[in-house]
Amino acid sequence: MLEFAYARLSDSLLAGRMPYAAEHALALAADGVTDVVNLCADREYWEGERAAVEAGYRQSAIREHRLPVTDGGTVAAAVLDRALAIADGACVYVHCRGGRERSAAVAVALLSVERGIPADDALALARANWPVFRPLDWQIAAVRAWLADARGGEHADRSRV
Repeated sequence: MLEFAYARLSDSLLAGRMPYAAEHALALAADGVTDVVNLCADREYWEGERAAVEAGYRQSAIREHRLPVTDGGTVAAAVLDRALAIADGACVYVHCRGGRERSAAVAVALLSVERGIPADDALALARANWPVFRPLDWQIAAVRAWLADARGGEHADRSRV
């Protein structure tokens, strides 16, 4: 298991690796996190880890939102929509197991909307704070498509897709 680590990407957005102990939840709470967007499936946790981190979330009053995405898979527009709704007015921690691919895609989407910047600029900004971000080509393409979606222009990235 990788050491628990993460980075602050903006005042209200943090991202990184999967918390797997109660003290990880307490550290997130100390950094102001109110909500967690968890992109992991249950099978990604080792025995006892889910229970430990859930206990930490309860103790620190953090709300966890389980939005599992298959490792190496495309992040669906519905997941991005839900993550955006969760982030509204919250301080959010986004994570997958290693904090490199799935979490990068979701964090880039949220940062792009928050800052009103293109996905590629959001990725560069995120990498400046968390250099391990390496969303897969199809994951970042899905983020670009989601940003370009014309659903009322609520999160359209009009400057570059």
